[in-house]
Amino acid sequence: MAPLERLIAIESLRMLQARLCRSAARRAWDEFNGRFTENAQLRVYGVNGALDCFAFGSEIGHVINARLGSGQLTVRAGCEELTVLSATRAEGIWAVEYFVPPSGKRGGLHGIAELHQTYEQHSGRWLIRSVDLTHPILEARILPT
Repeated sequence: MAPLERLIAIESLRMLQARLCRSAARRAWDEFNGRFTENAQLRVYGVNGALDCFAFGSEIGHVINARLGSGQLTVRAGCEELTVLSATRAEGIWAVEYFVPPSGKRGGLHGIAELHQTYEQHSGRWLIRSVDLTHPILEARILPT
């Protein structure tokens, strides 16, 4: 790829991640799911490294929603390392932080994680093919009863 094409692809991947975070924060799960390929996979690993959650395709957003509960969600991603492998394939690593404050009798959740993502371009549009989320830090806050 020419350097300018590579930079355009990297910027498109950054915008994809920004829109993904915004869709999650708004809990617009159908919009969120539209950022993934049909056969996308999500794997979430706990702080001990064991597979904690798996979701496939159009269920990814709904699985995340069920796991996080109903509180206001805040998501931030940055410090990205993006590698364009070809005109239609890329991969990236993101630092991500998310927060769901305590709500009712449910405790809050604060996670600091690393996202490893692969991307494919379909009809000129970048989409996420896979996500591996590892949790260096996961903190659950339980409210006193």
